[in-house]
Amino acid sequence: DRWGGILPAVFTLMKLATFDDWTATMEPVLSVQPVWGIIFLLMYVLLVPFTLFPLMTAILTQQSVQVAESDASRRERERQKKMKKAKGDLAAVLRSIDADGDGDISKEELKSLWNSKGGDRDKDKQRDFLRQLGTCEEIE
Repeated sequence: DRWGGILPAVFTLMKLATFDDWTATMEPVLSVQPVWGIIFLLMYVLLVPFTLFPLMTAILTQQSVQVAESDASRRERERQKKMKKAKGDLAAVLRSIDADGDGDISKEELKSLWNSKGGDRDKDKQRDFLRQLGTCEEIE
């Protein structure tokens, strides 16, 4: 019996919502209550599959979009943190290259840095930093 208890009835209603064997499912109802059975069937079929399922899909989609936005926001915060660190590193390197401390880096200061002998870790680090920026071609 498909309607003999709560669980069988819920299972039967789910089968109706997915249009699985709905003619055989509704036959016992229509034989007992033909008018109300048809009204129930039409209302149920119009309400559940065409309203409830799209609503469930919309909720799941909304949750997925929120997770994606949260992930994008987290990545943007990480990117900004890296940029802030890179700006600090750049400022420190540029201050250390400015030998006379006037706030400007002259071509002579860059040449001095570039032509200095190896072995000085700070100068080696500064040269590597400039290489990464792609500014070495004009100095050499």
